[in-house]
Amino acid sequence: ARAALEAALCGGEVWRLGSAASSFVRTGAYGWAGSVLSHSTAPAAGTAAEMAGLLLGGLKESEPACHAALWEPLLLLLRDHGAAVSCSAAARHTLPRLVSLLEHGCHGAAPTVARA
Repeated sequence: ARAALEAALCGGEVWRLGSAASSFVRTGAYGWAGSVLSHSTAPAAGTAAEMAGLLLGGLKESEPACHAALWEPLLLLLRDHGAAVSCSAAARHTLPRLVSLLEHGCHGAAPTVARA
């Protein structure tokens, strides 16, 4: 039953919402990732890898509201599922995106980023 529930709630389509045009949808996707990471004892390896793509891709965000929802789940993922991060295709873009984020003053989200 747990596997079926995880498949329904954490299927691949959920993690693709990070590329949605609406910042509200992207913010919701980051929040959902945070909920899964906070309340699941061990998400499936595939789920963690797809989540890594969503959250690492969020580093290119320019919307301050999205950053408020992004940082806690991203740090949880890095702390608890480092292997999933290193297996993600988005991992190779992490450092350049982080540098760009800092060069642009975190797009107005510096207080949020600093608290993370």
